[in-house]
Amino acid sequence: QDECRTLTPELTDSNYKDLQFSIDNTEFTQNRVIAELSKCSLKLKSTEFVEFGSFRSGHRLQWWNLLSILELDSLSMDEESVVILITHALLQYGPVTKDPKSLICSWCPESHQQLLEDHFVDELITRLDRHLKDCECNWQNELMLVIITVIVMRIFTICNSTRKEQMTNSVLKCRKIGEKWIELISKTIQNSSSSDSDKINALRDKIVII
Repeated sequence: QDECRTLTPELTDSNYKDLQFSIDNTEFTQNRVIAELSKCSLKLKSTEFVEFGSFRSGHRLQWWNLLSILELDSLSMDEESVVILITHALLQYGPVTKDPKSLICSWCPESHQQLLEDHFVDELITRLDRHLKDCECNWQNELMLVIITVIVMRIFTICNSTRKEQMTNSVLKCRKIGEKWIELISKTIQNSSSSDSDKINALRDKIVII
C-alpha cells in the first residue's frame, strides 16, 4: 500500500482535488463520482467532473474512455490534471489477471488488451492524427502535445506488428511538431526584451516540457 501511494500522483488543482480517489485505483463505480457532484468546482462543468472521475472506473474501460474523450473532446487535454489522469492510467500495469489464459496475449496486462485489437488501434490513430493536426500550429499548448505523445508511445510499445508502421509515423509526427515548436519558441525568446524575464522563463519552461 505504501509503495502504491508513493507511485500514485496527487492532484493539486483545486478543481480536481476532490477526485483524487479516481486517480488512486480503478475499483470504484461511476455512481460514486456522481455522488460527489456537490463538490464540483464552479470552474468545471458537471459533465467534465463526471467524465474525469469516471475515466478509471473499471480497468478494462480506460482505453475505451480515452477513445471517447478523443472523439468528443469531453475533457480539456491541455489541463495538467487531465494529463496526470491519462498518463497514470496508461502507464500503470493494472490489476494482475487471475486467468491469464483468457487474455489475447499473456504478456500484455488486461488493462491494455484493447491495443492488441488492430481495428481499435486504427480508431485511436484516426483521432490522434486529428488532434495532432489541430494543435500543430499552437505551440502555446504544450501539454496537448505531451499527452498525445504519451498516448502514441504507449500504443507503439504494445500494438501488433501490423500497426507498427502507422504508429511509427505518429511518433515521428509528434517529434516533428515538437522540434518545430522548440524552434518557434527559441525565436520568440530571441526577439523578446531582456527585461521581460518572466515571459522568457515561461517560454524556456515550455521548451523543457516539450
